[in-house]
Amino acid sequence: MLRGTTALDRIDINKLSYGRVEYLIPAGGDGTQIGLYHANSLYKAGEELTVLGIEGKARIYGVYVSRPFIKTRERTLAVKAGFQYKNVYEYRLDALNTKDKIRVFNVSLNYDCTDGLQGRNIWALEYSRGVRDFLGGAGRNDSNTSRLNADGQFNKITIDVVRVQKLPGYSYLILKGSGQLSVDEFFAAEQFVIGGAGSVRGFKPALHSGDRGYTLTAELAASPFFSEKKVAGQKVGDTIKFALFTDHGEVYKNNPQPGENKANYLTSLGAGVRLYAGKHFSFKVDYAIPEINGKFTSKNSETYAQVIMGF
Repeated sequence: MLRGTTALDRIDINKLSYGRVEYLIPAGGDGTQIGLYHANSLYKAGEELTVLGIEGKARIYGVYVSRPFIKTRERTLAVKAGFQYKNVYEYRLDALNTKDKIRVFNVSLNYDCTDGLQGRNIWALEYSRGVRDFLGGAGRNDSNTSRLNADGQFNKITIDVVRVQKLPGYSYLILKGSGQLSVDEFFAAEQFVIGGAGSVRGFKPALHSGDRGYTLTAELAASPFFSEKKVAGQKVGDTIKFALFTDHGEVYKNNPQPGENKANYLTSLGAGVRLYAGKHFSFKVDYAIPEINGKFTSKNSETYAQVIMGF
Protein backbone atom coordinates (compact mmCIF):
# COMPACT_ATOMS: atom_id res chain seq x y z
CA MET A 1 0.00 0.00 0.00
CA LEU A 2 1.33 3.42 -0.97
CA ARG A 3 0.10 6.57 0.75
CA GLY A 4 1.21 10.18 0.93
CA THR A 5 0.71 13.33 2.98
CA THR A 6 1.34 16.94 2.07
CA ALA A 7 0.81 20.27 3.82
CA LEU A 8 1.29 23.93 2.93
CA ASP A 9 1.18 27.15 4.93
CA ARG A 10 -0.99 29.87 3.39
CA ILE A 11 -0.57 28.19 -0.01
CA ASP A 12 3.06 29.40 -0.06
CA ILE A 13 5.28 26.39 -0.68
CA ASN A 14 8.40 28.49 -0.11
CA LYS A 15 7.36 29.51 3.42
CA LEU A 16 6.37 26.20 4.97
CA SER A 17 5.78 22.91 3.24
CA TYR A 18 5.80 19.26 4.23
CA GLY A 19 5.55 16.05 2.27
CA ARG A 20 5.67 12.38 3.19
CA VAL A 21 5.51 9.21 1.13
CA GLU A 22 5.00 5.86 2.85
CA TYR A 23 4.89 2.30 1.57
CA LEU A 24 3.34 -0.51 3.64
CA ILE A 25 4.18 -4.18 3.10
CA PRO A 26 2.03 -6.94 4.68
CA ALA A 27 4.18 -9.50 6.49
CA GLY A 28 2.23 -12.61 7.43
CA GLY A 29 -1.41 -13.24 8.17
CA ASP A 30 -1.43 -11.83 11.72
CA GLY A 31 -1.65 -8.18 10.63
CA THR A 32 2.08 -7.48 10.85
CA GLN A 33 3.23 -4.71 8.50
CA ILE A 34 6.58 -3.30 7.46
CA GLY A 35 6.59 0.42 6.71
CA LEU A 36 9.11 2.45 4.72
CA TYR A 37 8.82 6.23 4.46
CA HIS A 38 10.51 9.43 3.41
CA ALA A 39 9.54 12.90 4.63
CA ASN A 40 10.81 16.27 3.49
CA SER A 41 10.04 19.72 4.93
CA LEU A 42 11.02 23.29 4.12
CA TYR A 43 10.46 26.50 6.04
CA LYS A 44 11.33 30.18 5.82
CA ALA A 45 11.08 32.58 8.76
CA GLY A 46 8.81 35.57 8.13
CA GLU A 47 7.67 38.85 9.67
CA GLU A 48 10.35 40.46 11.91
CA LEU A 49 12.81 37.61 11.16
CA THR A 50 12.68 38.05 7.39
CA VAL A 51 15.75 40.31 7.40
CA LEU A 52 17.84 37.48 8.87
CA GLY A 53 17.14 35.24 5.90
CA ILE A 54 16.46 32.19 8.07
CA GLU A 55 15.57 29.07 6.10
CA GLY A 56 15.57 25.41 6.99
CA LYS A 57 15.05 21.96 5.58
CA ALA A 58 14.72 18.48 7.00
CA ARG A 59 14.99 15.09 5.34
CA ILE A 60 13.80 12.04 7.20
CA TYR A 61 13.99 8.37 6.22
CA GLY A 62 12.39 5.69 8.34
CA VAL A 63 11.53 2.03 8.63
CA TYR A 64 9.27 0.30 11.12
CA VAL A 65 7.48 -2.95 11.91
CA SER A 66 4.01 -2.92 13.48
CA ARG A 67 1.89 -5.77 14.80
CA PRO A 68 -1.59 -5.83 16.35
CA PHE A 69 -1.91 -8.03 19.43
CA ILE A 70 -5.60 -7.25 20.00
CA LYS A 71 -7.97 -6.41 17.18
CA THR A 72 -11.69 -6.51 17.94
CA ARG A 73 -14.59 -4.18 17.29
CA GLU A 74 -14.28 -2.67 20.78
CA ARG A 75 -10.51 -2.42 21.15
CA THR A 76 -7.16 -2.63 19.40
CA LEU A 77 -3.66 -2.92 20.81
CA ALA A 78 -0.62 -2.59 18.55
CA VAL A 79 3.13 -2.43 19.04
CA LYS A 80 5.50 -0.67 16.64
CA ALA A 81 9.30 -0.57 16.54
CA GLY A 82 11.36 1.45 14.10
CA PHE A 83 14.36 3.57 13.16
CA GLN A 84 14.60 7.15 11.89
CA TYR A 85 17.44 8.78 9.97
CA LYS A 86 17.12 12.58 10.20
CA ASN A 87 19.21 15.37 8.72
CA VAL A 88 18.10 18.89 9.65
CA TYR A 89 19.77 22.06 8.32
CA GLU A 90 19.26 25.76 9.02
CA TYR A 91 20.62 28.57 6.86
CA ARG A 92 21.02 32.28 7.51
CA LEU A 93 21.61 34.61 4.58
CA ASP A 94 22.26 31.53 2.41
CA ALA A 95 25.07 30.29 4.68
CA LEU A 96 24.80 27.08 6.72
CA ASN A 97 24.13 27.99 10.35
CA THR A 98 23.34 24.67 12.06
CA LYS A 99 23.15 21.01 11.13
CA ASP A 100 21.70 18.15 13.17
CA LYS A 101 22.23 14.55 12.10
CA ILE A 102 19.97 12.47 14.30
CA ARG A 103 19.65 8.67 14.38
CA VAL A 104 16.82 7.35 16.54
CA PHE A 105 15.41 3.93 17.44
CA ASN A 106 11.92 3.89 18.91
CA VAL A 107 9.25 1.53 20.17
CA SER A 108 5.61 2.46 20.78
CA LEU A 109 2.42 1.02 22.22
CA ASN A 110 -0.96 2.13 20.83
CA TYR A 111 -4.30 1.30 22.46
CA ASP A 112 -7.75 2.26 21.14
CA CYS A 113 -11.02 1.24 22.80
CA THR A 114 -14.68 2.14 23.21
CA ASP A 115 -16.61 1.82 26.45
CA GLY A 116 -20.13 1.57 27.83
CA LEU A 117 -20.36 5.35 28.28
CA GLN A 118 -20.44 5.92 24.51
CA GLY A 119 -16.87 7.15 24.60
CA ARG A 120 -13.65 6.34 22.81
CA ASN A 121 -10.18 6.30 24.39
CA ILE A 122 -6.89 6.47 22.49
CA TRP A 123 -3.52 6.01 24.19
CA ALA A 124 -0.08 6.18 22.59
CA LEU A 125 3.17 5.69 24.50
CA GLU A 126 6.59 5.86 22.81
CA TYR A 127 10.18 5.47 23.96
CA SER A 128 12.95 6.91 21.76
CA ARG A 129 16.68 6.30 22.00
CA GLY A 130 19.13 8.47 20.09
CA VAL A 131 22.34 6.73 19.02
CA ARG A 132 25.65 8.59 19.01
CA ASP A 133 28.00 8.41 15.97
CA PHE A 134 25.77 5.93 14.09
CA LEU A 135 25.54 6.05 10.28
CA GLY A 136 27.18 9.45 10.20
CA GLY A 137 25.01 10.80 12.99
CA ALA A 138 25.85 13.38 15.62
CA GLY A 139 28.25 12.60 18.42
CA ARG A 140 29.00 14.37 21.68
CA ASN A 141 29.64 18.14 21.51
CA ASP A 142 29.57 18.37 17.72
CA SER A 143 30.01 21.86 16.24
CA ASN A 144 27.29 23.87 14.48
CA THR A 145 24.38 22.03 16.07
CA SER A 146 21.07 23.73 16.83
CA ARG A 147 21.55 23.40 20.59
CA LEU A 148 24.68 23.82 22.68
CA ASN A 149 25.48 20.63 24.65
CA ALA A 150 22.98 18.55 22.67
CA ASP A 151 24.17 14.96 22.24
CA GLY A 152 23.43 12.35 19.59
CA GLN A 153 22.70 9.94 22.44
CA PHE A 154 19.49 10.68 24.32
CA ASN A 155 16.37 9.14 25.82
CA LYS A 156 12.82 10.43 25.85
CA ILE A 157 9.26 9.27 26.44
CA THR A 158 6.24 10.77 24.69
CA ILE A 159 2.60 10.16 25.49
CA ASP A 160 -0.66 11.10 23.76
CA VAL A 161 -4.10 10.59 25.31
CA VAL A 162 -7.47 11.34 23.69
CA ARG A 163 -11.00 10.92 25.06
CA VAL A 164 -13.95 11.43 22.69
CA GLN A 165 -17.22 11.48 24.62
CA LYS A 166 -20.55 11.38 22.79
CA LEU A 167 -23.12 13.80 24.20
CA PRO A 168 -26.88 14.05 23.60
CA GLY A 169 -27.92 14.70 20.02
CA TYR A 170 -25.10 15.21 17.56
CA SER A 171 -22.69 16.71 20.07
CA TYR A 172 -19.42 15.40 21.47
CA LEU A 173 -16.60 16.46 23.80
CA ILE A 174 -12.91 15.92 23.02
CA LEU A 175 -10.27 15.96 25.76
CA LYS A 176 -6.64 15.65 24.64
CA GLY A 177 -3.27 15.64 26.31
CA SER A 178 0.25 15.23 24.94
CA GLY A 179 3.58 15.31 26.70
CA GLN A 180 7.29 14.60 26.55
CA LEU A 181 9.57 13.56 29.40
CA SER A 182 13.38 13.57 29.45
CA VAL A 183 16.39 14.68 31.47
CA ASP A 184 18.51 15.24 28.34
CA GLU A 185 19.18 18.33 26.24
CA PHE A 186 17.81 18.02 22.72
CA PHE A 187 18.50 19.21 19.23
CA ALA A 188 15.72 21.53 18.02
CA ALA A 189 14.05 18.76 15.99
CA GLU A 190 13.67 16.54 19.07
CA GLN A 191 12.25 19.21 21.37
CA PHE A 192 8.60 19.45 22.39
CA VAL A 193 6.97 22.51 20.81
CA ILE A 194 3.87 24.54 21.64
CA GLY A 195 1.93 26.89 19.40
CA GLY A 196 0.05 26.38 16.15
CA ALA A 197 -2.43 23.84 14.80
CA GLY A 198 -2.58 20.67 16.88
CA SER A 199 -1.15 22.53 19.87
CA VAL A 200 -2.08 25.97 21.27
CA ARG A 201 -3.94 27.41 18.31
CA GLY A 202 -3.91 31.08 19.35
CA PHE A 203 -0.19 31.41 18.61
CA LYS A 204 2.26 31.01 15.74
CA PRO A 205 3.46 27.45 15.02
CA ALA A 206 6.24 26.21 17.33
CA LEU A 207 6.49 29.54 19.14
CA HIS A 208 8.23 27.93 22.14
CA SER A 209 10.12 24.67 22.56
CA GLY A 210 11.68 22.69 25.37
CA ASP A 211 13.22 19.38 26.33
CA ARG A 212 10.03 18.42 28.16
CA GLY A 213 6.52 19.76 28.17
CA TYR A 214 2.84 19.11 27.64
CA THR A 215 -0.32 20.41 25.96
CA LEU A 216 -3.96 20.09 27.02
CA THR A 217 -7.06 20.66 24.88
CA ALA A 218 -10.80 20.64 25.55
CA GLU A 219 -13.18 20.96 22.60
CA LEU A 220 -16.98 20.90 22.48
CA ALA A 221 -18.62 20.32 19.08
CA ALA A 222 -22.36 20.54 18.43
CA SER A 223 -24.87 20.75 15.59
CA PRO A 224 -27.72 22.78 17.13
CA PHE A 225 -29.76 23.67 14.04
CA PHE A 226 -31.92 21.39 11.87
CA SER A 227 -29.90 18.34 12.91
CA GLU A 228 -32.37 15.78 11.52
CA LYS A 229 -32.89 17.51 8.18
CA LYS A 230 -31.18 15.77 5.27
CA VAL A 231 -29.09 17.48 2.61
CA ALA A 232 -27.77 15.39 -0.29
CA GLY A 233 -28.77 12.26 1.61
CA GLN A 234 -26.85 13.15 4.78
CA LYS A 235 -28.25 14.57 8.01
CA VAL A 236 -27.26 18.13 8.88
CA GLY A 237 -26.19 16.89 12.32
CA ASP A 238 -23.61 14.63 10.67
CA THR A 239 -22.57 17.27 8.12
CA ILE A 240 -21.85 20.47 10.03
CA LYS A 241 -20.70 21.13 13.57
CA PHE A 242 -19.74 24.26 15.47
CA ALA A 243 -16.90 24.00 17.98
CA LEU A 244 -15.63 25.86 21.03
CA PHE A 245 -12.18 25.02 22.38
CA THR A 246 -9.40 25.98 24.74
CA ASP A 247 -5.72 24.98 24.57
CA HIS A 248 -2.89 25.23 27.07
CA GLY A 249 0.75 24.21 26.84
CA GLU A 250 3.99 24.49 28.78
CA VAL A 251 7.61 23.65 27.91
CA TYR A 252 10.76 23.46 30.02
CA LYS A 253 14.48 23.44 29.18
CA ASN A 254 16.62 21.11 31.28
CA ASN A 255 19.73 23.28 31.16
CA PRO A 256 18.83 26.73 29.82
CA GLN A 257 21.62 28.76 28.26
CA PRO A 258 22.14 32.48 28.99
CA GLY A 259 19.23 34.39 27.48
CA GLU A 260 16.92 31.35 27.40
CA ASN A 261 13.83 30.96 29.58
CA LYS A 262 13.70 27.85 31.71
CA ALA A 263 9.92 27.64 31.17
CA ASN A 264 7.32 29.06 28.77
CA TYR A 265 3.57 28.63 28.67
CA LEU A 266 0.73 29.51 26.27
CA THR A 267 -3.07 29.58 26.60
CA SER A 268 -5.76 30.36 24.02
CA LEU A 269 -9.51 30.19 23.37
CA GLY A 270 -11.27 29.73 20.07
CA ALA A 271 -14.16 28.64 17.90
CA GLY A 272 -14.46 26.74 14.66
CA VAL A 273 -16.60 24.99 12.07
CA ARG A 274 -16.33 21.37 10.88
CA LEU A 275 -17.85 20.03 7.65
CA TYR A 276 -18.11 16.36 6.70
CA ALA A 277 -19.22 14.89 3.36
CA GLY A 278 -19.44 11.12 3.51
CA LYS A 279 -16.43 9.18 4.75
CA HIS A 280 -13.82 10.66 2.44
CA PHE A 281 -14.00 14.44 2.81
CA SER A 282 -13.75 16.82 5.75
CA PHE A 283 -13.03 20.50 6.16
CA LYS A 284 -12.44 22.52 9.30
CA VAL A 285 -11.54 26.09 10.13
CA ASP A 286 -10.48 27.41 13.55
CA TYR A 287 -10.21 30.95 14.87
CA ALA A 288 -8.20 31.28 18.09
CA ILE A 289 -7.44 34.17 20.44
CA PRO A 290 -4.24 34.11 22.53
CA GLU A 291 -3.82 35.06 26.16
CA ILE A 292 -1.11 37.73 26.40
CA ASN A 293 -0.18 39.29 29.73
CA GLY A 294 -3.28 37.85 31.35
CA LYS A 295 -5.73 39.14 28.72
CA PHE A 296 -7.30 37.52 25.66
CA THR A 297 -6.90 39.80 22.66
CA SER A 298 -8.19 39.35 19.11
CA LYS A 299 -5.46 41.65 17.77
CA ASN A 300 -3.05 38.73 17.60
CA SER A 301 -5.56 36.03 16.64
CA GLU A 302 -4.73 33.07 14.42
CA THR A 303 -6.86 31.29 11.81
CA TYR A 304 -6.27 27.73 10.59
CA ALA A 305 -7.95 25.71 7.85
CA GLN A 306 -7.63 22.01 7.05
CA VAL A 307 -8.97 19.87 4.21
CA ILE A 308 -8.77 16.07 4.23
CA MET A 309 -9.68 14.00 1.17
CA GLY A 310 -9.53 10.24 0.91
CA PHE A 311 -9.33 8.19 -2.27
